[in-house]
Amino acid sequence: MLNFVVALVFVITVGSACIVAFSRNLIYSVFALIGTFLGVAASFILLSADFIGLTQVMVYAGGILVLTIFAVMLTSKIESAQETNPLFNWKAVVVLMGLLMGPLLYLIFNTTKWHMSSIATHESRITDLGEVLLGKYLLPFELISVLLLMSMIGAAIISRRQVKGSEEK
Repeated sequence: MLNFVVALVFVITVGSACIVAFSRNLIYSVFALIGTFLGVAASFILLSADFIGLTQVMVYAGGILVLTIFAVMLTSKIESAQETNPLFNWKAVVVLMGLLMGPLLYLIFNTTKWHMSSIATHESRITDLGEVLLGKYLLPFELISVLLLMSMIGAAIISRRQVKGSEEK
C-alpha cells in the first residue's frame, strides 16, 4: 500500500510539473504549480520530515503561490497572455530527458543502499512546534498574517486605481 501511495505522489508531482513546464496558458501553469508543491510536501511527509512538509504547504502552496495567483489575476489584459510558454522542439527534450534519466535511475536502484535513519523512527515533534507557535508566539504569528492580508488588499486597491485610470483615458 505504501508503494502505491509513493507512486501516486510521484505521478502527481511529476505530472503537475510537466503541466507547469509545457502549458501554453499562464493560468493553467500557476494552478498546476499547486499540485507540484503539494506533491513535494507529501514526499517530505512520507519521508518522516513532517515539519519540512508542512512548511512547504504553508510557505509555498499557502503563501507564495496564492500571491502569484493574486498577481496573475490582477494583471490587466491577462486574456492576451495565452501564448506565454510556446513549445520548441519538445521531441528533443524528451530524448534528452530519457538519456539523463536512464543512468540516474540505474544509480538509484542498483548502486545505492537505502537505510532508515534512527531519527526518522522517533515520534514526530511537530505537535510541540505547533504548541509553541500557537502559544508563546501567537501574537507575532497573527500580526504577520494581518500584515500580509493588508498588503494584499493594498495591492488590489492600487492595481484597481491603475485599471480605472487607464480605462478613463
